[in-house]
Amino acid sequence: MNVLDAVETCLGKFNEFVLDWFTRIAMILAAIMTGMILIQVFFRYFLNHSLPWPEELAKFTMVWMTFLVAPYAYRKGLNVNMELFVSKIPKRIRGMLEILLHILIILMAFYLLNEGLGMVKRGMRIRASSVDFKIGYVYMILPISFGMMMIGGVERILKEVKAVFSPSSTAKGETQAPDKPGDAL
Repeated sequence: MNVLDAVETCLGKFNEFVLDWFTRIAMILAAIMTGMILIQVFFRYFLNHSLPWPEELAKFTMVWMTFLVAPYAYRKGLNVNMELFVSKIPKRIRGMLEILLHILIILMAFYLLNEGLGMVKRGMRIRASSVDFKIGYVYMILPISFGMMMIGGVERILKEVKAVFSPSSTAKGETQAPDKPGDAL
């Protein structure tokens, strides 16, 4: 398990560093998006003159903001789940199902990374309607985000493998049925 520990530690430090910066950038983008929306509201309702660019740029910043925090949410397990049902599954089986789930998520992220690269390539031929830049720059966050999700998925798999297959996992955390009905209390 020493090799797994070393790889998990390296991935954990890398993910922590990158995703910390992603969340900082997302907070800045949230402030910028809010500012652009306020500018649009001011011009539209107080000056009776609607600007063409704030709405489109607000959408672009929202896309970037969302995909910057998606790998963080996945890594921390902040996605919606069905805890009621999952808690009923024995710990070792639940761990194996988690590993399978993370493998499927990595495969999906790999597929979406490739699709995102295609969108970036196609988007470099399309210009935004109200501002002069290529839509491919907006789509560029897709392969970045899905690549980080894949790295986070590998880290989560390593944690689950350690938890499920380490010798102490059955001694510490495996739920066992009580001998008598009153023993569970």
